[in-house]
Amino acid sequence: MFKVMIVDDEPIIRTGLKHVVDWGELGFKIVSEAKNGLDALKKLEEEPVDLIITDIKMPQMDGIELLEVLREKNNDVSVVLLSGFAEFAYAQKGLSLGAIDYLLKPMDPTNIKEVLEKVYKKFTNDKMIKEQTEYLNKKLELTRSFSREKVINDIIHGKNLGKLWLLVEEYDIPLINNLVQVAILELDDFEEQGEDWILNGEYESIVEKIQVIIKQELEDEDYINSIISEGGLGSINIIIQPKKITNKEQLDEMVSEVLDKVLHRINKEKELRVTIGVGKVYEDVELTYLSYFNAKESLKHKYVLGRNKIIHIMQLDSLEQNKFIYPLEEEKILISYILLGDGKSTKFLEELLEQIIRNNCYELYKISLCFTQMATNIYKAVQEKYSYISEIYNLTQVKDLGFLRYKDIEKIKTHFINNVSELINVIKKYGLNNNSTIVNMACEYVLENIDEKITLASISDYLHISKNYFCTLFKQETGENFLDYLTKAKIDRAKVLLKEDNYKIYEISDLLGYKEKGYFSKLFKKYTGFTPADYKKNCRYKDTRGGVC
Repeated sequence: MFKVMIVDDEPIIRTGLKHVVDWGELGFKIVSEAKNGLDALKKLEEEPVDLIITDIKMPQMDGIELLEVLREKNNDVSVVLLSGFAEFAYAQKGLSLGAIDYLLKPMDPTNIKEVLEKVYKKFTNDKMIKEQTEYLNKKLELTRSFSREKVINDIIHGKNLGKLWLLVEEYDIPLINNLVQVAILELDDFEEQGEDWILNGEYESIVEKIQVIIKQELEDEDYINSIISEGGLGSINIIIQPKKITNKEQLDEMVSEVLDKVLHRINKEKELRVTIGVGKVYEDVELTYLSYFNAKESLKHKYVLGRNKIIHIMQLDSLEQNKFIYPLEEEKILISYILLGDGKSTKFLEELLEQIIRNNCYELYKISLCFTQMATNIYKAVQEKYSYISEIYNLTQVKDLGFLRYKDIEKIKTHFINNVSELINVIKKYGLNNNSTIVNMACEYVLENIDEKITLASISDYLHISKNYFCTLFKQETGENFLDYLTKAKIDRAKVLLKEDNYKIYEISDLLGYKEKGYFSKLFKKYTGFTPADYKKNCRYKDTRGGVC
């Protein structure tokens, strides 16, 4: 209800106004009374209202003077004037000052009701417009925020450099044409706890708190400017520029000292482990992306060099000098094979693992660290290219191999090869390596929208081709019918959901578009050999014994 104050020097008028109509029925509530303008101003400070109904002629401060004072104070409360016929000229002045209406004395209930209905309609319209405006402003602010993040992300990745300074000016990004250095902070604990953080709604809060620490430490240095932005899940990008320093070595040294403080504060205050990769200092801000890629390269060695520390790109040079060389180039080739689902992947991986074993003189601990690093890099590459694969396959099992628990090098190697082989089979199984762009798009569409209702009509519309042509092309390229492919994907999705243990079987059936639970159960058994209930039970049994379902 809208709040009302009645202002009149005659108590009988105030009492009459309170009882002449049913205020609640009209959407109003009388919350205060005043005997003149001065009294009204005092009571307004105690409790603001939406509407003031005030007499014009009153001692000390009349209704017109009250209205003038309100407007001088930029108080836009709505005012309705009470006026006798002889005071009509005053009422006109009040309307010119912004009063929304007036009531003539003696008061007529019908007239009062009409005015209040008019005021109520105005208030509800104003409220709706205000809410819409606030919503649009928030949406615009959010869109601008996303756009700003995208511009920063493009700068980091070396995109749209021809428009760099136009974008910097448009989105008010504090970059200057001076030395630049990039650091990437990775939350080491995200690998073990990230999923729980996200499910429990803690992740954003953790990232914000870490960003506050970074900002505080960098702002403490009068000579440094910084831009902090979110990278992928579990990482934060930091672009660092000097305000006055022109010496690269001096900036590099200062940044390392500040990041060391950041690391120790996060360890101590948040009890979290982080690794910070640091790129080289470059002389031109347009080369920001090179420093970023340096920092990424540094982080690819964190399992070899150790986590919860700062790894500078220059440290990799000392690794080479000490003949401890992580096979980074060979790893890139391996990852490209895996992303293509290439049959050569397994053989290449086997040879690469043998090379790591020899280079580390058969030292089990060092070998385990290198394998862990490689498994993590494979996981990140696949996650980046095929993020939707996690809908039908537990991608984390690629990196969560637990190499350090093994005592036998051959067992470690076999375990690694088996996991990567399974991943390659999934990529091939779902046609993510298909040569046809249309088939590739269809496969990606299915996996990205697996929880939605997908039909031949919907996917043909998405691809802008006829159903018949699509079915023929899909069968020709993959060797299976599209509907069989779709069912296979939905059953694998059901397996993932059953393992999570958060859904009842009928909920999974409904989520995947199978309205009949019985039909879903038959279909699931046809593809897996188990009923959904047996599969769920089997997964629980294996989990209790540390197995993989």
